[in-house]
Amino acid sequence: MTIICSHRVNDPADLDNLDPRFGVEIDLHADGDQLVLVHDAFTTGPSFETWLDSYHHRFIVLNTKEEGLESRIEEILAARGLSEWAYLDQSFPFLVRTLRRGERRTMVRVSEYESVETALALDPTPHWVWVDSFHGRWPSPGDLRRLVEHGFRLMLVSPELQGRDLDAEVPMIEALLREARVPLHGVCTKRPAEWERQEADWWWN
Repeated sequence: MTIICSHRVNDPADLDNLDPRFGVEIDLHADGDQLVLVHDAFTTGPSFETWLDSYHHRFIVLNTKEEGLESRIEEILAARGLSEWAYLDQSFPFLVRTLRRGERRTMVRVSEYESVETALALDPTPHWVWVDSFHGRWPSPGDLRRLVEHGFRLMLVSPELQGRDLDAEVPMIEALLREARVPLHGVCTKRPAEWERQEADWWWN
């Protein structure tokens, strides 16, 4: 089923209030010896391990806000038996290093500024491509099909995260997926309930 991830669920109270059928996207920094959930640098937030006490959800997008956190993150997740997750926003050297050690649970970005060709050049292939659109220009149907045929799953950035009207843009996104003849494997959004469309022909079953 299409994975719907709620954007920036860094507060344990927000996690408690989120239906477990949804996934989450979080921001991770180091604060001394612990990992904390906070978007901005030079601030602190809830500890990752405390936050995980409330996590009973479908998937975690781990937005790593600094380099070199991977081994600590993976140790914590493995200790809790959590396997449904992927990194986001690794720098390219750390993304390549992660792939070369055999960990493919990561995402490469594609947008107006980050090319499909760069994503396709990665070897091994990450599990996910983070499909973003800063100005409403999405990849072509052909490019989406190439990505899926290459082995990527598509995680789409919902338009409202870039300040655009979700309701106005969804019909165009649906038409794009339909023309590409590919499913939407995941979406990151501030409005998760509005993306639940199991009847849609692009829904991933």
